[in-house]
Amino acid sequence: MFSSQYEMSDQRELLPLWGAAVHTTTPDHTFPPTHVPPHAGFHPNQGLLKSSSPPATAGQLKELEYKLDILNQKLDKILSELRSHTGEIEHFKKTYQELVQQQTRRFMGYLSQMKMMILEVIAPGGAHDDSDEV
Repeated sequence: MFSSQYEMSDQRELLPLWGAAVHTTTPDHTFPPTHVPPHAGFHPNQGLLKSSSPPATAGQLKELEYKLDILNQKLDKILSELRSHTGEIEHFKKTYQELVQQQTRRFMGYLSQMKMMILEVIAPGGAHDDSDEV
């Protein structure tokens, strides 16, 4: 998991970074950690890679809030549709269970009729079902 260079010698906090757990070397556990494996997307001893874009303006933030609101509305619509389909699925499940019970009763009736017909063939005229007798 960790090479000996990254093994924890004390109880320092682990931070998940894109699937790699890394420990901090600063006493207050500030972010970013100073020792990060090169494969974690950072350059060693430089911390987080700096963004070259300027900070967002108030207009950009408003636009992002608007887009987020639209996405939330779409998500609510999708969740609502899923809930309605869940109700439909429950309805079909109940209907299917009732149909299976009905067909099972019908099949058991057919089996009973066949049993009576077989008994009639085996003992003509005096056939009776004595399977219930003890």
